[in-house]
Amino acid sequence: NDPTLGTFITSFIDDMSDEDALDNENNPENGAILEALSPPPATIIAATQVIREAGLMPSMDFVTDWHLERGSAIHAATALWDQDDLDESVLDAALRGRVEAWKAFRAESGNRLQILEIEQPAYSATYRFAGTADRVVMWDGRRAILELKSGGKQKHHAVQVGGYQDLYDAPIGFVVYLTDSGRYTMIP
Repeated sequence: NDPTLGTFITSFIDDMSDEDALDNENNPENGAILEALSPPPATIIAATQVIREAGLMPSMDFVTDWHLERGSAIHAATALWDQDDLDESVLDAALRGRVEAWKAFRAESGNRLQILEIEQPAYSATYRFAGTADRVVMWDGRRAILELKSGGKQKHHAVQVGGYQDLYDAPIGFVVYLTDSGRYTMIP
């Protein structure tokens, strides 16, 4: 948890023009977050937008609609599995390996992991940013952020997790990378 992240975000947002900030009327990236927050804030910026605008995220020009849809489907499938509501008989073959990787992670985590929230948006009035962590969990009895990634490791993932740690008041966080081969890697 980077104690300077909140200061960085506040400074970054203060330096933005009103046209750069996301608001209730012009919010294509975070409409779902705004809809879930009650009452919705007047101005909001996504944690990932802060990372992108600060130059900490590489160009994502190579990411196709197929990649985005696959990532969303993997997140949906793992959430359904966590809720004991996934019908694996209809699971697309393109998702199966990564869902198996998630199941392996869950099995090997055993009692160390307890899921508290699945993709619940949050907003920091102090730092004026929002985001949606993939999972808020208890890990070895401590509140933690768990992010699922179906692509390669990127340096900005740690910054994203750190922002979510501030947002959800979680002292620890980690990323679980899921692969098509049914394996996973957990990075704190």
